[in-house]
Amino acid sequence: MGILMSNIWQITFWLVVMVVAIAIFAFLPSGPALQNVAGDGDPAAIGYTTMALPFGGPTVTVSYLTLFIVFVIWTILSLAIVAGVIAFLMTYFSRGVRNPIGTFIPWRALIFVLVLLALIPIPLLFPTLEVPTAFLMPAIILIPILLVIGYPSLVTVLILLVSLALPVLVPTIALTTGALVALVIVLGIFLLLPVAVLKLIIPRPIWQRYAAVEWGMIIPRVANGVARALRGLPAFLGQR
Repeated sequence: MGILMSNIWQITFWLVVMVVAIAIFAFLPSGPALQNVAGDGDPAAIGYTTMALPFGGPTVTVSYLTLFIVFVIWTILSLAIVAGVIAFLMTYFSRGVRNPIGTFIPWRALIFVLVLLALIPIPLLFPTLEVPTAFLMPAIILIPILLVIGYPSLVTVLILLVSLALPVLVPTIALTTGALVALVIVLGIFLLLPVAVLKLIIPRPIWQRYAAVEWGMIIPRVANGVARALRGLPAFLGQR
C-alpha cells in the first residue's frame, strides 16, 4: 500500500506541475501562443457548456476547466482504487496459496461490491433513470432463480420464463433515486449482515431449505439437465 500511494502521489504531483506550466504559458500577456481564430482570440479564455446532472438532476452550465479538473480527479481516484483492489487481490491470493484452508473468502461481500459496481453506471448512462429492461436483467432474474432453486416446481419455472421475456414485454423501466437507494440498502442488509443476524430475520423454514442446497453442484446439475434434454429432443420430435 505504501508503494501504491507513493506512485499515486508522484503521478498527481507531476500532472499538476505539467498543467500549471501549460497555464503559465497560456496566461502570459504576450507569451507564445498560436492564434488560429479571427479577431482577438484569447488563449486563456475558458469556454462553457451545459450538461444534465445524474439521478435526474437539473441541467447546469459549467466551464470546461471545471470538467477538466473533475476528470483529472476522477482519473487519479479511479487509478488508485483499481490499483488498490488489484494489490489487495494479489496479496490475498498469494496468502491463499500459502494457506488455502485458513484463508476465508467473503463471498457475500464480493457479491455486494459487484452489484454496486453494476449500479454505479446507471445514473451516468441514463440521467433520466429511464433504463432499458435488458440492462437490469441480472437483478430482475435473481429472485426467480432463487425461487426455482429453493422451490422447484412448474409455477416457479414459469415465473422465471416470464422474467426472461421482460425485455420484450417491457422495453424500459422508469426508476427513481429512492428505488436505487432502497435496493442498495436491502442488498446491504442481506449481503453484509453476519449469519447470526440473518437467521433472526429470515424465517427458519426458508433458511433451512436454502442452507440444504448444494450450491457448488447447481451449475453441473443444470448443465446435465440441458444435455439430457438435448439428447431426448430428436426422439420427442419423432426422429429415430
